Amino acid sequence: WSYKVLFFLMATMAFPGEVTQIPAFLMLRDLGFLNTFAALVIPAAANGFSIFILKGFFDSLPKDLYESASLDGASELRTFWNITVPLSTPILAYIALGAFTSAYGAFMFALLVCQKQSMWTIMVYIYQLQQSYSVPIVFASLVIAAVPTLLVFTLCQNVIMRGIVVPVEK
Repeated sequence: WSYKVLFFLMATMAFPGEVTQIPAFLMLRDLGFLNTFAALVIPAAANGFSIFILKGFFDSLPKDLYESASLDGASELRTFWNITVPLSTPILAYIALGAFTSAYGAFMFALLVCQKQSMWTIMVYIYQLQQSYSVPIVFASLVIAAVPTLLVFTLCQNVIMRGIVVPVEK
């Protein structure tokens, strides 16, 4: 069953994001997440690609760690929190970086799930700016808008690189 579920999740990557905007809007409305930051970040983090990446990472973890933890009497929850979560920080940082970039650069989805002007992403504001000002001002605002993404990437870079380098050293 796991391969059928994984295939279904990977099949969702074949469709553009615009196909899922209305069902995502209806689901977020039913959950009460409209006009919140969760409405922007959760759909970007919980997608088929992220689950595929997580499954591949979890399958690559050594089974010996879990066997030794169970021999030592650790419960499933303790094994998860003490072994899996610390080893998963690089992949979780990668998914968080992707979710932030997707939510930060969202235009159509942000305009759909966040109708309040105070909750708009910067891309919606830049679109509004484009309607009133000239092209150089819009380009300058795009350069300024790239700074937070650069900062988040620099913060996540050390964690992601540690995840690439550490398994090679073992």
